[in-house]
Amino acid sequence: GEDMSWADMMRMSLYARLATLIAAHRDCRDLYDQIITHSRQPVTPRVAELLDVRRSREMHRDHGGAARGAFAAFVTIALGCALWIGSGWQDGGTAVMLAGVFLALFSAMDNPLAPLKGFMIGTVLAALIGAVYGYAIMPRLDGFGMLAAAYAPPLLILGAMMASPKWMGIALPTLLGLGSPVLLADHYINAFASFANGNVAQIAGIWFAIIMAGLLQSAGVERAIRRTLRAGWTDIAERATIIRRPPDVRGWINRMLDRIALLAPRLAVSGKDSGQPLYDALRDLRTGVAIGELRQLRIDLPTADALPLTQVLNGVSRHYRALVPDEPVMVDPALLHDIDGAIADLSAYREVPVRRQALLALVSLRRNLFPDAIGYRRAGA
Repeated sequence: GEDMSWADMMRMSLYARLATLIAAHRDCRDLYDQIITHSRQPVTPRVAELLDVRRSREMHRDHGGAARGAFAAFVTIALGCALWIGSGWQDGGTAVMLAGVFLALFSAMDNPLAPLKGFMIGTVLAALIGAVYGYAIMPRLDGFGMLAAAYAPPLLILGAMMASPKWMGIALPTLLGLGSPVLLADHYINAFASFANGNVAQIAGIWFAIIMAGLLQSAGVERAIRRTLRAGWTDIAERATIIRRPPDVRGWINRMLDRIALLAPRLAVSGKDSGQPLYDALRDLRTGVAIGELRQLRIDLPTADALPLTQVLNGVSRHYRALVPDEPVMVDPALLHDIDGAIADLSAYREVPVRRQALLALVSLRRNLFPDAIGYRRAGA
């Protein structure tokens, strides 16, 4: 109602959020019952509603990072081919191929140098162990049984190392090198020149990939964190200014949860206190939900009645466009005035559902953007 106090609005917001939480717990219980049942039939009508949704989930897309990774792979292959053709090295194509593959394979990582160095160590070990096996041990073997017994020690040790994330980056290339067709075939082949050239090409390719990654792809964790935060802010700013397209609240929540999942390990690696940035991301998630609710109201209401909401959404858009990572920006007090004005106008709206939806969204937005502001007061109160 128009005469609601700020405490009443806060209680209404709390009850609404608790109702949402209870509904989410109910959905989890229903889905758990569906998982443990042996029937394909939905155990409740709500389960049928939950399962009858779009199958794809909206994810965060880092277009700038993808473009930078593609450019690095292109430059690496082009420059590598020029060096290969210019040198006339017969196995240089293998080096170029591996360099391009590695640049593309690790392009999504914040620091591709660490796994590339692990592959380099593993490839060198594979070359050394393969040389001992291929040209000192295997010429003395006769039959599959002796071959299996001879190969068992390195395979068992490397297989155990594969289970550890710390050693997997070294064990994997070593295993791949020991499984080379030059070493393992239906009969023994004495092709030391091919073996040596192939390993030199692999090492040269990884070494070249390390150099190019250091030059073109060393964005680092800090830059990745800032890029992820900025993507969320840009998304909020754009969502606030879209006029007629209905808001996709579920898609927004999915993208923000994906960004939070990306931020958590990056913040842990950076050594920063991860509490505040993750809290800010969750606050931005709730801000985006409130914006979606206000946008839907703006679509449903006549243009004149929706004017206070338009002013609020434009102010939110300006604020989030001005945000810069690591440089706090105070929210414009004029936005607080616009939010309070919208609360005053829409709390007196003639339709009760509109009043309730508007107050819930505006109170949520006010608490997210101005948590330390004094409570809302009606003019003359």
